Amino acid sequence: MKWKKFIGPIIGLVLLYFIILRPLFINPYLLREHHEFTRGTIIDVVTGSEGSPSAVFEYTVDNKRYSGYLNLDIGINVKIGEHYNVMYYPPNPKNSELLIDHWVP
Repeated sequence: MKWKKFIGPIIGLVLLYFIILRPLFINPYLLREHHEFTRGTIIDVVTGSEGSPSAVFEYTVDNKRYSGYLNLDIGINVKIGEHYNVMYYPPNPKNSELLIDHWVP
C-alpha cells in the first residue's frame, strides 16, 4: 500500500516530461528538414573525455551569440579562427550542427 502514494508524483513527472521537457530536445531529423545556415568560427579545440578532440565554435543568429561543440574524428584537423557553415534550427538556434566539410573563407 505504501507504493500508492508515489503514483501521483510519478504521473506528474511523466506529464511534465512529455508536455514541457521533451519539446526542448530537438530531433536531429527535424533539424535536417527545417534549418537555416550561418557562419561559425572555431574558438577552441579541446581534448574530449575519451581522448578525441572537440571543436568549440561560436555563431550568431539575430544578433545573439551562441556556442556549440563537435567531437572530431581522428585525422580531422581544424584551427582556431577558421570559419565553417553552421546549420541551426530557427525556432531554437541553440540546436545546431557545425558542418566541417563546408569551410567558409
